[in-house]
Amino acid sequence: MRPEYLAELAKVHEPPEMFGKPMQVRKAVSPNILKLGNAVADVDSPEKATHEQRTTAIRRLLEIANSKERDDGVDRVITYGAIAIMACIDGAEPQTVIGYANKAIGDEGDDALALRARMYLKAGKLGNALDDLEKIMVDRNEHVLAGAGGTDPRKDSVPCGWGIADFDAFGNDPRALAAKGLYLSEFLGFGAQSRGTVKEADIRDLYTRSSQSWRSPIPHYLVGSLYGIGSEHSMTGAGCIRPNSGNVPEIVSACARYDEGIREQIRELTMSLVIAPTFAPALTARASVYLNLAQGSYADGKPSRTLFKLAIKDYTDALAAGSKKKHVLYCDRALAQASIGMYQDAALGFLQGMKYAKNGIEDSPFVYQQLAGVYVKMRKFNEAADLITQAIINASGAGMDAVIFGGGIKAFRTLYPEYALLPDEILAEAVRRRYYPQFPQSWDADFISEGGAFNGKIASSILPELYVARGDAYMKAGRHAEALADYRRVKSDAWIGEERFLPRYMWFNKRGNRNYDLPEPWPTPRPTL
Repeated sequence: MRPEYLAELAKVHEPPEMFGKPMQVRKAVSPNILKLGNAVADVDSPEKATHEQRTTAIRRLLEIANSKERDDGVDRVITYGAIAIMACIDGAEPQTVIGYANKAIGDEGDDALALRARMYLKAGKLGNALDDLEKIMVDRNEHVLAGAGGTDPRKDSVPCGWGIADFDAFGNDPRALAAKGLYLSEFLGFGAQSRGTVKEADIRDLYTRSSQSWRSPIPHYLVGSLYGIGSEHSMTGAGCIRPNSGNVPEIVSACARYDEGIREQIRELTMSLVIAPTFAPALTARASVYLNLAQGSYADGKPSRTLFKLAIKDYTDALAAGSKKKHVLYCDRALAQASIGMYQDAALGFLQGMKYAKNGIEDSPFVYQQLAGVYVKMRKFNEAADLITQAIINASGAGMDAVIFGGGIKAFRTLYPEYALLPDEILAEAVRRRYYPQFPQSWDADFISEGGAFNGKIASSILPELYVARGDAYMKAGRHAEALADYRRVKSDAWIGEERFLPRYMWFNKRGNRNYDLPEPWPTPRPTL
């Protein structure tokens, strides 16, 4: 940034989400990234491309993937994944596709594994195909089996994917039955049960038949796929409104049925662990279900401490068993620990979770919020405020992203009156250099003139709560001016939405839950300077 710009910026008492974000210089895009973009753009849709277009794209992608230039920004695993699917669509021999898929199998995502399994089936190597399907089942990754094939299962065979006919090609092999059940479960979230194209009872029957001849923890573990979005259990849960159930018979009944569904999951997962006591996926799943049940019991005013302890034990055992998602396990265990007053252990757990998360941080604001809440309990108010700032910075699509892209410079100035006297050009340059240094300088003019996606307003349900939490931490730390600045952001005219749901009317009850119905003013009166 130009020295005269920095001099003007130095006169501003910047909010921490700006001051704490370092200026960055735009890095030149590597030649391989440009080549990759051009190769993909030339093909557009592989299914609609010609044979010549696909073979040209494969050749160019192979040159990029095999380049000896490193740290060029090219993800070679993803590149080989694109090559594999393009080669399959183009009709390459199964072994050729398998060779590409081998290089596309990484630590995250099972798409290449699903494709390789399908190619093994096509090549008649049923054992290899079932081995790959078993790995997908352990990850319970039904999405990769369904692919992007619509909202209902395919009955016919899918050349480069999976359909019912492909699973049926294995006959009554128990692993294939379980994999078919997992495949069908993906469509529950798209309303397939209501359309009659998938029945939960049929999926459950597939898992039962599989478990009868396959002594494995997997069929029992997969039963959990029947409790996700779109399932009968989730529909029941929608009618269970805690902690406001009171004595309303319909709500009490819905909560009772929902909790019984959770207990059914626990029984199946326990059976899975009877077969394999150190099966990390089942330990992780049962810990989460125990935590869910404990939170429901607590909300109903029922005994819950034992359930929280059971969740903590399973999370600990899952970590000891070598679960791959350590960042999730540490954070979820910390949540359970904080729920029963184990604040020191919880704080250490959240920090461990951040350590194991990709790039050393957790991009979701959830972890920052939870650890900040623990720090408040421990009276570490300044540390809590700093963590909330990190949540504001890292809340993808809901934090600073929502401010900058949703509202443009107009909303930015409304939310942050600290910049009232700073020229637009300097403010835009500071925002770009701190948050989007990869953008060209021409973006500054767009930020100034376009007014964002919501014409100078911000749409975010998370950001106001973060400002409230940070304001409360500041207030408890005795930093009244900073607290009042955050409260004013919530009460400003920067937000878009229905009038009665605007953040200025936000209120929290004693349990910390949002409540729009109470007439009390918000925020509650604070000490003035």
